[in-house]
Amino acid sequence: MARILLVDDERSIRLTLRVFLENVGHSVALAEDAEQAAGMLEKEDFDVLITDILLPGLSGVQLVQSLQEKEPRPQIIMLTGQPTVESASDSARAGAMHYITKPVSRSALLRVVNQALRLASIQGERHRREEEVEEPANRSPQAAAPQSGGSPAVGTDPEPVSG
Repeated sequence: MARILLVDDERSIRLTLRVFLENVGHSVALAEDAEQAAGMLEKEDFDVLITDILLPGLSGVQLVQSLQEKEPRPQIIMLTGQPTVESASDSARAGAMHYITKPVSRSALLRVVNQALRLASIQGERHRREEEVEEPANRSPQAAAPQSGGSPAVGTDPEPVSG
């Protein structure tokens, strides 16, 4: 199904959430801090990034901010055990799709991941359609001209119609 990167400094949370996600068929990679996650994100593409906000070193928000130019950019879900209005707004400004508080229930996590994957699918389809629209515009005029059976060329007289 989906390739998910899960970042949390608490080993028990990483392992529990991985089990939730793998039991429904997702492939899950784990990182214990933002630096490790950033290295993984440079080497691999992930569909979804689930990250704790409070991490040793760089925060989860700083990790997400570092992804602004990454293509394709994963859908982002933020986790926190200490929810505040400030951390929620920082997460949203950084580009997080969801903000979940700990402890996380299995059903809430799976619902949010499914929403993220649906959004990723819609965005991917939109991107493919934009490329299809751009492709004909990039072709040469000769390639776009009809090969045979087309309309008469501009400036030529059509055959007279008898009647």
